[in-house]
Amino acid sequence: MWVPRFVEALLGSLSTTPKSGAGQVITVDEVNCLFSNTRRWPLMVDPQGQANKWIRNMEKPNNLHVIKPSDSDFVRTLENCIQFGTPVLLENVGEELDALLEPLLLKQTFKEAGTLCVKLGDSVVEYSPDFRFFLTTKLRNPHYLPEIAVKVVSTLLNCRVS
Repeated sequence: MWVPRFVEALLGSLSTTPKSGAGQVITVDEVNCLFSNTRRWPLMVDPQGQANKWIRNMEKPNNLHVIKPSDSDFVRTLENCIQFGTPVLLENVGEELDALLEPLLLKQTFKEAGTLCVKLGDSVVEYSPDFRFFLTTKLRNPHYLPEIAVKVVSTLLNCRVS
């Protein structure tokens, strides 16, 4: 299984820009390594839906929950997934993210009564170390404010085919 090479990726010193034209690929293991060794959750610019489809396939065996910011049960689903260690794909995010997500994006966990927790809005939620969070946007050229980019920039991936 392969994944289209992510172009214009902003991953610190790691350059994933194709050197000899289109068609270069990185393996699933390389992408998994990137996702598992970063301090931030990945936000993928994905106008064609490639990353979205890849995440759905990769996390399908782990009972992936797919949510949108506009969903009525968005917060409840997110709280349950954080608590039980279920992966979440937040798709169709805009240029602004709900302030409720800030502690989660910054991975601001703390111990309360010996249990690892995270604050989500007014709630304190038990935080499972198995929890994984993916964000995708269909915007072709999003302009994130510095306050948002700092929270995800180490894994802001552009999955656009050029």
